[in-house]
Amino acid sequence: AVFSNVNQLVTTNEFAITLGDSLGEVLSLTVPAAGTANCAAFVRGNLILKDKKVFDVVVANGVGSRKLAASVGDTIDVYPVKGYSVTINNVDPEHLPRVSLLDDEAKIVTSSLGNRFRVAGTAELAGENYDITRDRIDPLLKWIHTNFPKINTHDYTQYACLRPMTPDMMPIIKQSDKNSKVFYNTGHGHLGWTLGPVTGRRVADLVRGQI
Repeated sequence: AVFSNVNQLVTTNEFAITLGDSLGEVLSLTVPAAGTANCAAFVRGNLILKDKKVFDVVVANGVGSRKLAASVGDTIDVYPVKGYSVTINNVDPEHLPRVSLLDDEAKIVTSSLGNRFRVAGTAELAGENYDITRDRIDPLLKWIHTNFPKINTHDYTQYACLRPMTPDMMPIIKQSDKNSKVFYNTGHGHLGWTLGPVTGRRVADLVRGQI
C-alpha cells in the first residue's frame, strides 16, 4: 500500500504504475473527496507475488500518519508544527554563503541551492493548516536584508510546511499495536532528510523481523 499527501498525488500515481508493472499486477489509485483526509492518495488491493500475499504496510506519511493510525485503532503522538521559508531566485553566486548557516538566536537556517538562497525558520502551532502568514514571511526577508545586503529579494517564492513533531522529538519506528502487518516510520520533525536513511533501515529490519 502506498500512502501520500495530497500534493504528492502525481508522484504516488507514478510509483503505483511502476510498482504494478514490476509485479505484473494492475494497481488502482483511489482518491477520496477533497478535504476528507490529508492522506488522500493510496493504492487499494492485495499485491500478489508468487501466490503469496505481500501486504506489510509502512506508514510514513508525516502529519497524516495520525489519521492513518487511527484507521487501524492505533494512537500515535505526531503533531503538525508549521515552518516557513523563502527562496530568493537568481542570486549572484558571489553573494551566497558556501555552507549552510544556522542563526541560533533568530532560529533561522539557510541553504544555498545553485543560484538560489533559501532561508527558513519559525515554529507555529496552527493545526493542519498550510496558510502562509505575511507576518511570518517578512522577518525572513528582513533577516536577509540585514545579513546579506547585496542580495536582492525582489524575486522570491514563499512556502509553508508542516513538520511532523513528537513530544520528545524522536521519530516513531514501531509495529502497530493493533495490526501486525502495519508499521510506522514517522515523526521526524524538521530532520526528515537527516534521519530518513537510518530510520528507513531500522523499519526495514523491523518488517523483516530482525529487531
